[in-house]
Amino acid sequence: MATKPKIKWLTLREGIWYYERRVPDRYKHLDPRSKVRLSCETSDFAEAVTARDRLNKIAEAHWRSLVHSAGTDSQERFRATVARARLEGFAYIPARELMETSREERFARLERAAANLEGKPQTKASSADHQQLFAAVMGTAEEPPILISNLVEEYEKATKDKLLGKSEKQVHKWRLPLTRAVGHLIAVIGDKPIAAVTRADAIRFRDRWFEWISTGKPEEGPDGETVMRVLKAETANKDITHIGKMIALLSDRLDLDLPRRFQGLRFVADEEDEEDGRAPFATSWIRDRILAPGLLERLNPATRGVILTMINTGARPSELTGLRPADIRLKAEIPHIRITSYTGRKLKTPFSKRELPLVGPSLEGAKLLLATAGEYKDNTDSLSALVGNFFRDHDLRERERQTLYSLRHSFKDRLTAADAPDIIDARLMGHKFNRPGYGDGPTLEKKFEWVKKIAIYRPSDEPS
Repeated sequence: MATKPKIKWLTLREGIWYYERRVPDRYKHLDPRSKVRLSCETSDFAEAVTARDRLNKIAEAHWRSLVHSAGTDSQERFRATVARARLEGFAYIPARELMETSREERFARLERAAANLEGKPQTKASSADHQQLFAAVMGTAEEPPILISNLVEEYEKATKDKLLGKSEKQVHKWRLPLTRAVGHLIAVIGDKPIAAVTRADAIRFRDRWFEWISTGKPEEGPDGETVMRVLKAETANKDITHIGKMIALLSDRLDLDLPRRFQGLRFVADEEDEEDGRAPFATSWIRDRILAPGLLERLNPATRGVILTMINTGARPSELTGLRPADIRLKAEIPHIRITSYTGRKLKTPFSKRELPLVGPSLEGAKLLLATAGEYKDNTDSLSALVGNFFRDHDLRERERQTLYSLRHSFKDRLTAADAPDIIDARLMGHKFNRPGYGDGPTLEKKFEWVKKIAIYRPSDEPS
């Protein structure tokens, strides 16, 4: 008599492979079954292995969801029920839509719901298990509404693909303005289901922002006194955009058909503020003031490396702080840096991936970055704050709101002034080139030629 092959969690029964696994001890108080048994629906061993792995993921997701749903979170309980439906071999279908399925499927669901009761003593755990099973296969669980307070969490789950490759710090930075916007909205209209947010609520939110822009937002000062902090239209617009974007995406993904309540409510931003925030440094200012002998040596090597490298590459600060030693190629025929994504580091856009030649002070800066690689990785905000304070303390700003990022805008302006071709501009800045793409684009040699035309040097290092 042939012995049945024994493979982990696979059993052959009458020519068909089954996934069989005992309920782990840590879940037995939540799942009264002694084991899970599901058909792989195949007699082919290779196909069965693939099916086993898929079913095992579903089983483990179900057990994990039981842990979460043991609390009071109605969203988690609903997700656990949906996961249970998949574990039983069914898609979760709301009861009102079951009549649209075939008679055979409705019968199979009823049969599965009833099978759990036959000949089994009822315990508290088994009763809860059957209630969940019935709700899962018969679609009687009501999906709870998404509250404003859960908006960021639900949006993050719906956009997981956008977060792939981001480091924990990058995800935190991505989440921060969304959470801040939600906090502001709840402070104005309270917490409620997103489907219950009205146009009047959205207008109330805008009106409150108008108060904060015109007279200030009351906040607790350092000594406990109330101070009025005047906020900017640009910040209000970000809040309005974030809230509208999150609700719209969830409405589309979950088929909620929600009206766009926040559409058309943005403020006209202060043109002077926008101009100051993006103001580049003049070429002469960078050469004579920022590159003044001995000045930048007062900063630590990693910070000095970012400033110097930005001057003639126009790279974003976060791109430079994320460089690995292998990305800084000083021994190449044309020394350059390579900006690319890697595990734990995601670029701002796909067009950000590029190679940038190193000329003048930027070559010096790249040497410092090589020696200090990773020092400010995922901590660019601290570096920017340090540079901002340094620029202010040493009177290195031509205009009040100039920042480290202004070096990038200066690089862009010099490209424009030199009549650089659009494709050169785009490939150096890491922007999208809005024309059909043919070939590999400009070579490193071609980019090197253009950077040399617009490069800024220390007075003592000017090429003859």
